[in-house]
Amino acid sequence: MNSRITTGMVQRSVLSDLNSISLKLARTQGKASSGKEITRPSDNPFGTAQAMGLRQAMSANDKYKSNIDDATGWMDTTESALASMSGYLDRAHTLIIQGASDTADQTSRNSIASEIDQIIQGLKDSANATYAGSYLMSGTSTGVAPYAQGADDTYKGDDAGWDPTTVGVLREIGPGVTLSINSVGRELLGDGQPPMTTSCSTCCATSPTICAPATAPGSRATSRAPTTTSTRCWRCGRAMAHGRTASKLRRIGSTRSRKRSRSSFRRPRTPTSPRP
Repeated sequence: MNSRITTGMVQRSVLSDLNSISLKLARTQGKASSGKEITRPSDNPFGTAQAMGLRQAMSANDKYKSNIDDATGWMDTTESALASMSGYLDRAHTLIIQGASDTADQTSRNSIASEIDQIIQGLKDSANATYAGSYLMSGTSTGVAPYAQGADDTYKGDDAGWDPTTVGVLREIGPGVTLSINSVGRELLGDGQPPMTTSCSTCCATSPTICAPATAPGSRATSRAPTTTSTRCWRCGRAMAHGRTASKLRRIGSTRSRKRSRSSFRRPRTPTSPRP
């Protein structure tokens, strides 16, 4: 049977091809104008699933990058604070050696003690460093300053990050990878006590945070402060009890002065004659 191709069949075929070309042209123009390969999920379901997975991965990478930048800034600020504290400690070490020397007179020792007081405040100011409004050395208590300016040396933060049982401030820097970025002031400077209410009546009256008499009337001993431990004040040589246990600088100075005074006033041994 012979099939006949009519003029109408040819026209319908040409129109179908034109419509198909028009649709492809419109789709291509839409991709060019929007810059997107897929405008609707129905365009490419498999490609849509891949695109969604890639978008989630890119969002996670952006978050990791933000966490890394935050951790870097946090640790850079901490490193700067530690460098400042190291400079203070070097200066304090030099002053303590000068004050423990026999050539230092009362005036120079008073000046050294005054400078050490300033160094202590500088140490606490460095320990109170902040980054983006958060205290760096308070553990997870980032809204609380680890040390208060003045005579109080007690640590105000917590031990998170230093205590292995307590999680510190963490930043997630990769899939399943976290980094602890906080420091604990107690680990660096210790945990001191409030100062005693009494002070040395001879040399420390103007600076009651240096020392307190071991048997001073009206002195109030606390359960934590070793107020009964008597030593000699490196400023005047009197028997004293430390009023601030957090001030390791003063303990070092007093210990060195005590050892030096003991070695200076040690009586020579007299030879004993053998018994007949």
